[in-house]
Amino acid sequence: MTSGNKEEKDDDDEAKNKKEQPTCDSGDDVADESTAAAAAAATATESSDNSNCMKGKIILITGSNRGIGKAFVDTFISYGVSKIYAGVRDIEAAKKNNTFNNNKDYYDNNQDVVVIPIYIDLNDVNSIINASKQIEEESGDRLDIVINNAGVLTRTGPLDDDCIANLQYEMNVNVYGLINLAKYFSPILGRRGRVIVANSSGNESGVNSVASLRCVIPEVSTYSASKAAAFSITQSLKKELWSKYGISVMSIHPGPILTDMIKEVSSTKFNDAPPPSVVAESLIDAILTKNSGGDDNKQLPFMIYPDNKSKSLGKTYQSFAKIVHEQSNAYAE
Repeated sequence: MTSGNKEEKDDDDEAKNKKEQPTCDSGDDVADESTAAAAAAATATESSDNSNCMKGKIILITGSNRGIGKAFVDTFISYGVSKIYAGVRDIEAAKKNNTFNNNKDYYDNNQDVVVIPIYIDLNDVNSIINASKQIEEESGDRLDIVINNAGVLTRTGPLDDDCIANLQYEMNVNVYGLINLAKYFSPILGRRGRVIVANSSGNESGVNSVASLRCVIPEVSTYSASKAAAFSITQSLKKELWSKYGISVMSIHPGPILTDMIKEVSSTKFNDAPPPSVVAESLIDAILTKNSGGDDNKQLPFMIYPDNKSKSLGKTYQSFAKIVHEQSNAYAE
């Protein structure tokens, strides 16, 4: 029997040997960061008439050092937010690698935005508690948006020897980490903020992704199970956080996104996959579109499909999602 092979995306190390228990992943794999930053800036310019509602916002993004997480950082900067808390597992590595200033011209043009690396490991509840205290002390009740981008993936089949161990690891990060993030940050958000993006990453990574809706191949069975569980928690958070705090919960479900991990899976199959910035733009577009209506008493859109492949799956899922998730009609009666 073949043992499951962990395919994690570590903040600061190369992929470890499959027998070594990894620590929490930072989110999706890195793409061309300068290209992502440029794309974010260009798209933001096109929608500048609507972007003023992002001015002055304070954002927390977990798993923000690369890939989709980094694209979130770049995109929010281009929309003029005032401060971004960039969740990473290794602050010193982020500083040493100049992670949040690797496109000097781009960042020099956005000097009003403050990017603060902050230690968050979803596998370590104390890091979440400490981060919530730090942000509350530094920014008071001004936190506006929390994006849970960090997550982990193992390549494990249901009959592999390490199936249970790998599933537990993925549950610890992808599900329990999400619960703890919502638990400790929702009281802060509830004083001012409006949005928790409960899951937001690319294919086979830290956001809900389309894997939360189906399992395509056996070797991602435990990952898909953890994302399905995370999606169930997300649905509950949508109801509870809105009724208790007036916080909208959004769930992003990307398909294949052009990252290093996708390139490792196939050098040609996903050449037409969109860049990570499309995920960030889809979130901001949903927020801006809703805000343009001027009704703060309605929740933001719940399920977001940022790319063509996920949109195709979303059309199939649309009727169920609208009736059960959006209208909270559990039996479609």
